[in-house]
Amino acid sequence: MLKPRCRLWLQKGDASVFGDGRAGLLRAIRRRGTLRAAAAELGMAYRTAWLHLEKMETGLGYALVERRAGGRRGGGMRLTAKGERLLERFAAFRDAVDKDLPRRAKECGL
Repeated sequence: MLKPRCRLWLQKGDASVFGDGRAGLLRAIRRRGTLRAAAAELGMAYRTAWLHLEKMETGLGYALVERRAGGRRGGGMRLTAKGERLLERFAAFRDAVDKDLPRRAKECGL
C-alpha cells in the first residue's frame, strides 16, 4: 500500500527560508544549546548549520536564536520567543498537511 508523504518549506521570493530540515536544526539547537552540538547531532558540518541559520534569519527578517559568547563557561544559544513560535506554528502546519494527505491522495486516485 502506498502512503503519501511530502516535504514542506516556506519561500520568500525564490529563496527557501524555512522547512522540515531547518525546523529540525532549530529543534536540535533547543535540545543541545549550541550550534556545534546541534550540527553534530544531525551529522551536519558546523559551517552548513551556520549557513542555514543565517539564511533563515536573513530571509525571515528576525532572530531565531539568542547567542551567548564563549569564555570560561563556553558559548551557547537558545531559541528566541519568535523562534519558538515559528517552530510551533510550522509543527501545526505540518500536522494539518499530514492529516489531510491521505484524503487528498485518495481523491486523486492514489
